[in-house]
Amino acid sequence: MKQPSNISYNISQQTINNYAIVSGDHNPIHIDESFAQKSEFKGTIAHGMILVGYFFDYMSRSFGQEWDESGKLKSKFRNPARPNDTVIVSGSIQSIAQNPAENEGISIIKYRLELRNQLDELLSTGLAEFKSKNVSSEIRIKTTEENSG
Repeated sequence: MKQPSNISYNISQQTINNYAIVSGDHNPIHIDESFAQKSEFKGTIAHGMILVGYFFDYMSRSFGQEWDESGKLKSKFRNPARPNDTVIVSGSIQSIAQNPAENEGISIIKYRLELRNQLDELLSTGLAEFKSKNVSSEIRIKTTEENSG
């Protein structure tokens, strides 16, 4: 299992407007610039679920079918994403453990995620978990040593 590359996404007001249409979330903080200018955010902000979608896309591109079939995600919003932001998703393995309830050779991967904007502001964090058959013992040992030190 190799470390995935960071993936960047561009957020436009059109992306935000399109999400409002498909989700039914027409909160003016997302789509009405004059309303949003008077808010604490001083402009429109992206729906939080757009950011969560970027986490899911990153995990799917990075880990494919194993993520798609068994993935779980917990996320926390730290700061708003805004139109014209370029956001970057990055991640790292937090832990790898054998799943005692599963057949030998299946590991539970916990993967820590971050989403930052072009100013390196932390916008969201996440913890993903999925089952994998493709973990070498070398990675398992290295991860265990890193977490115990």
